[in-house]
Amino acid sequence: FRRVLFRSDAVHLAGDGNPVWGVGIRLYHVRFLFAMPLQSNAVRLLPTFVEGSAPTVEWLFLDLNSYFASVEQQERPELWGRPIGIVPLITEHTCCIAASYEAKAYGVKTGINVEEAKQLCPHIQLVEARPKLYVEYHHRIVEAVNSCIPVTNVMSVDEMACRLMGRERALPNATTIAVDIKQALRTVGDTLRC
Repeated sequence: FRRVLFRSDAVHLAGDGNPVWGVGIRLYHVRFLFAMPLQSNAVRLLPTFVEGSAPTVEWLFLDLNSYFASVEQQERPELWGRPIGIVPLITEHTCCIAASYEAKAYGVKTGINVEEAKQLCPHIQLVEARPKLYVEYHHRIVEAVNSCIPVTNVMSVDEMACRLMGRERALPNATTIAVDIKQALRTVGDTLRC
């Protein structure tokens, strides 16, 4: 009968004793009518489980973390390791549309108003958004992912899906593809994470 998977199942699924999420993969249980997330990392696999057989994966999803902030840090090395908030305009009367990992550590979240962001993180640096730059990086990222596996669907500037075919669907092979994608992203920028 169908069962819900929990995080402890990921070690079993990896087959080698290493947690699957250790390589930045999120597993989803898809035997029900909905997908249930098991881990919050951004490269996700959708495994299908059939009694008595090895798990297979049909889709691999990629979602870049703190995308706008990461691109700005890549373009401006003086921002590396610093808390930054991306804003549509430099004004006190707007909100952060993205925050770096460093800003998030202080509680700054997407959608937070600038005044509150400065209260949580007094040394946050506000950076005006550059949408054209983010689109340029998007094209480079799609190219990098395509070097590992064809991109089937682009959902947004920082999210895409890849349908796995044939032998790619075996969980170990899908995991290898996910790791390859993470390495290919490093050719686009060191600050980009998923």
